[in-house]
Amino acid sequence: MLSAIAGVLAIISFSYILPLMRATRSPLRLLRTPKERSHWLYGHLVAMLSGANNEVQKRWAEECGGTFAMRGFLGSWTLITTDLRATEHVLKHVDIYQKPDDARRMLRTILGEGLFYAEGDQHRIQRRIINPAFGYAQNQKLTPTFLDVGAQMCKVWDQQCRAAGGPVVVNALDWTSRATLDIIGKAGFGYEFDALAEGREKSPLAEAFDKLFRKDNSHQLLLMLETRFPVLRYILPSSRTRTKNEGMKMVDTIGIRIVEAKKQEVLEETSGADVTKSDVTSKDVLSVLIRANLATDLEEHQHMTDREVLSQIPTFLVAGHETTSTTVSWALYALSTNSAAQTALRLEIQSVRTGTPSLEDLNALPYMDHVVRETLRLWPVVAFSVRAATRDDVIPLASAVDDGKGQTKSSINIQKGDTLYTPIWLINRDKKIWGDDADSFRPERWEALAEPAKGIPGIQFGLLSFLYGPRACVGHRTWTTLGLIQAVTIRVVFLGFAMAEIKALLFQIVRDFEFQLAVKPEEIWSRTGALMRPQLRGDNSVQLPLEIRPATGNKERAMA
Repeated sequence: MLSAIAGVLAIISFSYILPLMRATRSPLRLLRTPKERSHWLYGHLVAMLSGANNEVQKRWAEECGGTFAMRGFLGSWTLITTDLRATEHVLKHVDIYQKPDDARRMLRTILGEGLFYAEGDQHRIQRRIINPAFGYAQNQKLTPTFLDVGAQMCKVWDQQCRAAGGPVVVNALDWTSRATLDIIGKAGFGYEFDALAEGREKSPLAEAFDKLFRKDNSHQLLLMLETRFPVLRYILPSSRTRTKNEGMKMVDTIGIRIVEAKKQEVLEETSGADVTKSDVTSKDVLSVLIRANLATDLEEHQHMTDREVLSQIPTFLVAGHETTSTTVSWALYALSTNSAAQTALRLEIQSVRTGTPSLEDLNALPYMDHVVRETLRLWPVVAFSVRAATRDDVIPLASAVDDGKGQTKSSINIQKGDTLYTPIWLINRDKKIWGDDADSFRPERWEALAEPAKGIPGIQFGLLSFLYGPRACVGHRTWTTLGLIQAVTIRVVFLGFAMAEIKALLFQIVRDFEFQLAVKPEEIWSRTGALMRPQLRGDNSVQLPLEIRPATGNKERAMA
């Protein structure tokens, strides 16, 4: 027993000493740093994650300038920069800047070796096989599913209004979360969650998902310690760790059955004939992935393992569920506080002559596009991206910075092991880029984008919310680019999975209902973190209370 404890202490000591030695040599120590005192164990991390709406990061950027350094876990250094040239460099050079080891360990524990975990060749292989599942032809097939689920949710809301004889208050975040869970179940892997069905018990996979991703904002320090020292999960197992382990086992068990069933379906559909890369469309994303992975014109080393295929199920759940429902909820929040924008969007939607628009119909609504882009700008899907340098590098800057000691730098030297933090939320609200109204919801700004915003290295023009480069979100609006991504002006734009899902839900909700906040706007806030959800200030519960009523002029709903 004593030898085991000594071994653990030795591992922890080594894990502490190594980054401490690196920290004393890091070039980042020469940059400006926050005024807050750095804690010996977790540096500035707790301070950065405290408060609401990334207020601390915003204050640091104002005090230190757009490029500065902070202390991370165990004395390590982290570069934070809103410089667009530096941001492009980091996100583009994925061979140098990859997810930190502790983050990958955590992702592997929760999601397995899926797309979020993979790096290097493993990521390239997975990305090549998964891409067709989010292509234009596949999204055309899935759009009716998005609309059907949205219509089902709106029908429940309408029934509640009829029963009450007037407006009712709903938790929009909870309902959109249920809707997106049903969507990713049906469109992702042909699974029926029945999350919108009231009174029914949770499906086994929904229960597993709840255990695996149960929201727990407490004990952030313990979570950081467990991430940095995985052995603590076994020495001091918490109830949260045990619950997540149960969820993982359930996802594995159910996921294996789903994957095997889908593989058998694909083989039966092809009647034993060879499957090629060009024959990849199907009724759900997982089937497309399996078809692509079975392609005989792929070399042996280009196929995903069964474990990697299985890992895509929790990956799809995360990518297509919480992030999408959160974006839709923030859009509803913004429209609730801007009646002119809500009316303008409803009029545009009601001008569509069908209640079941095609992918092309959704793509042809300019104000809808502006509303979604503005929502993603103010409340990005992920508030920040973290990478670690795998080797020494020099990061170029668009604007020289003063290091606070009288030295001006036009580039930043990076040491292997240093962390790079891309503050997407800060860049999306930077007044130097967006103007004095950067914090305001104004969809009209996308009609004529400000010149500085055109330099943002995003997959979407002027928008960093889906990241950039080889690690960009596979569900973004797909760009078919002729030539180099930054060098050409001709782009063919296809509406991708995530954007189609968001727009389909907004189409149904805004067409069918008028809505306003059931509380004062200042009562809604968001805890600083990677995924920023609307919360109620009174009890800190994660929710968005809306007062809804059937919209006037909606003949289809009135006749239902």
